[in-house]
Amino acid sequence: MNIAVIGTGLIGGSVGMALRGKKISGRKIRIVGVGRSPERLNLALRLGAIDEWTLDIKAGAAGADAVLVCLPVDMIAPTVIRILPHLKPGAVITDVGSVKKNIVEQIEKLSGNLGKRPGGGACYVGSHPIAGAEKTSVRHARGDLFRGAVVVVTPDGSSDDEAVKLVKKIWKTTGARVFEMSAAEHDAKLAATSHLPHAIAYALVNSVGARDFRFAGSGFKDTTRIASSNPAMWAEIILANKKEILKSAAAFSREISKIMRAKTTKALARILSSAKKKRAALGRSSP
Repeated sequence: MNIAVIGTGLIGGSVGMALRGKKISGRKIRIVGVGRSPERLNLALRLGAIDEWTLDIKAGAAGADAVLVCLPVDMIAPTVIRILPHLKPGAVITDVGSVKKNIVEQIEKLSGNLGKRPGGGACYVGSHPIAGAEKTSVRHARGDLFRGAVVVVTPDGSSDDEAVKLVKKIWKTTGARVFEMSAAEHDAKLAATSHLPHAIAYALVNSVGARDFRFAGSGFKDTTRIASSNPAMWAEIILANKKEILKSAAAFSREISKIMRAKTTKALARILSSAKKKRAALGRSSP
């Protein structure tokens, strides 16, 4: 099975490492890396993330049974539209975008062909691996990055059943736990658990004077670790999912207000204890 990975950074490289040489439905997986930098693609090849590479996105996608678009969210829909006419019949495109509804709407608007396979053609099924790190280079890619991680697959009412099954098989082969939900539901959940926390981390760092960082201990550093993430990438994510983030921000504001309005140690401790209990359950929870 030929799988083209467009964008061989941390996520794309880790996908390649996790899939290379494995089998899906009895077919051995071969990874073709697609990108714009020969140096980065050669590095991905040396690190074992891909089997071969090309700078020609159309050629790289043309022979693929499946294509994983591992690019920033603002580049995903245009890339899907660009390669869709060049894919062979029955091929499936998926992606790793942290926002789904915006991407789906763009693809629908520009192509009119989202999850359908008219005449046996190619189609798109969205997905999002909830795994990663602040570093983005393939140098930091790991074959076990998705082992035990959650991947959300987001088909819609028109999605081809076989295409959805293939996307799920691909992610399960990486060792991930796969869950299915709508694009809208995904964006609401990720706004609360990922997008708002990143926005808060950036805001918290900016709220502190540079000279005051001399007094920042491990609590501040732990809380703001994700503010070291790629600013350009997170700017795109936050803008693409702003509506849901604002809803989550309102809920966050209500909770901050409860803490500030508490008049006794007992009342405040009750609020903090509730949070501690929920946080303790985090590692044991499943979607």
